[in-house]
Amino acid sequence: HRKGLLAWTSRQCGDLRPQSSTFRQLTRWPAELSRLGTKADDRRQLRQEVASRLFGNCEMTSTLDVTAYLDSLLGTASIPDYSNALNGLQLENDGTITKAAASVDFSSRVVNLAIEQKADFLILHHGMFWNGLKPVTGSVYSRMRALIENNIAVYSSHLPLDKHAKFGNNVLLSKALGIEPSGEFAQVKGLAIGLAGEADIATSVLVERSKGFARKRGGDAVATGFSDDRVTRRWAMCTG
Repeated sequence: HRKGLLAWTSRQCGDLRPQSSTFRQLTRWPAELSRLGTKADDRRQLRQEVASRLFGNCEMTSTLDVTAYLDSLLGTASIPDYSNALNGLQLENDGTITKAAASVDFSSRVVNLAIEQKADFLILHHGMFWNGLKPVTGSVYSRMRALIENNIAVYSSHLPLDKHAKFGNNVLLSKALGIEPSGEFAQVKGLAIGLAGEADIATSVLVERSKGFARKRGGDAVATGFSDDRVTRRWAMCTG
């Protein structure tokens, strides 16, 4: 029990060593440690108590509180989506969050980076089951095991994040490109996901802004051919 608590607090709040005063504090709590039962709720409660006493400056938030907030903010339950999107909490952890990480896609590299960053809450745009149901073997098993062993919860949001009026991918991209949306675009099951608007801007300028935005994030933008004097007056976008 002591080793388990030490490993957990080490991941949450920094590097600890058995010779540290923190470890000596743990060893003075036999009554506390003996309360560690076999039920998940018992373990979760005791871990929260231990971390609260030892690491008052380590801010922790309830996983379920965060996911409930995100579900409400993004309107997760009311937005239809691809069946394998499974928006919302996809994998639970021991109940607390101290650091979040985010990625568009789910991969072994993303899981390893989250572990390196000591994140315990991973937000994905294309979630763990995006490519369909697969046997939990090979790389699927390795990723799942790594997440569980490192206490990382996984939350996914696809179309709810694309269409959100304030934090959505479409509205933030249009803002980054300097264009103002005035209408909707791209219906999915009767619900508009994308945005559209009017402009008076040289197409070459808009393409260069798009390329600049993409290159800052390690990508690039591709455009079809257009004349040098072309002006964009109406635009539409739909993020994927």
